[in-house]
Amino acid sequence: MTPHFVTYFDSHYAAQGIAMLQSLRTWCPGAAVTVLCLDDTMLHILRTWFPCGVKSLTIAQILELESRLVELQASRTPWEFYATTKPLVIRHVMEAEVVPDDWVAFLDADTYFFSSPREAFAEIPAHASTVLSPHRFSHENSELEKYGTYNAGFGLWRHDALGKAVLADWTARCLEWCFNRVEDGRFMNQAYLNAWPQEHEGVMVLTHPGFNLAPWNLGGHVLQQSPEGMQVDEEPLVFFHFSSVSRRDCGTWQTFYTNPEMSQCTVLDGIYEPYLRQLEIISERLMRKHGIAGVGTQRKVDPTTPMLVLRSP
Repeated sequence: MTPHFVTYFDSHYAAQGIAMLQSLRTWCPGAAVTVLCLDDTMLHILRTWFPCGVKSLTIAQILELESRLVELQASRTPWEFYATTKPLVIRHVMEAEVVPDDWVAFLDADTYFFSSPREAFAEIPAHASTVLSPHRFSHENSELEKYGTYNAGFGLWRHDALGKAVLADWTARCLEWCFNRVEDGRFMNQAYLNAWPQEHEGVMVLTHPGFNLAPWNLGGHVLQQSPEGMQVDEEPLVFFHFSSVSRRDCGTWQTFYTNPEMSQCTVLDGIYEPYLRQLEIISERLMRKHGIAGVGTQRKVDPTTPMLVLRSP
């Protein structure tokens, strides 16, 4: 089983989004992909870099799906508004592009594949209609539990009544409230996922340690470099979630995840270095062809926040 992949990003995040798409094409050749381009510049870039095999959507098309989105776009920050649209985009692609009983998967643009997900996808049981990816917070990052048990940066939904019911519920909740703060057990579009295993049928939790490996769960896994590639608890690293990576004006790459396991050579040299090298190559081409670096973000970080240097120029 290979799902129809969905993602979104704007031109500020072009390098990360393009890197993700390139890695997906490497490890899932022929997979269908739809990208919601969050500005016109990104739409032009996407069509230039991927003239075939990647479908595009625009914000104008998504605004037509729900009348309340116009008002919400004006009252929420760009990051909050993008998060609000996520279940709507997934549902739209499901109904427009995916035949009944097939799957759609959402991927955040700051993920990157290191091996094929197909073997693990093939093990999803027939009774499942929604697949969640747990954060698996390590002990050192247990304070992050307030942001949700499951990560909204990756999930799977089957095109059936149960999968659509979950997306309809998620859409309604995000339209009601989706803000960048923890309030009454809610956070952005993410904390709503906590209740799905109890409230909906057909929800399963993915247990493969190589899916959604991230700074917040590195401390709970054993990593080893092998001739076949990076191994996580003796399973292949499928994709890593490069959350909160940024590049300073001087060219230094950094992250606010400073937990000790992030400084392991296996992590810095085996995971971050090849990814950041790819971002540099893409960013240089974006600057030459389109006049943008494409390595910014809509997610603001307090300048006083301690940072871990990942790569120096």
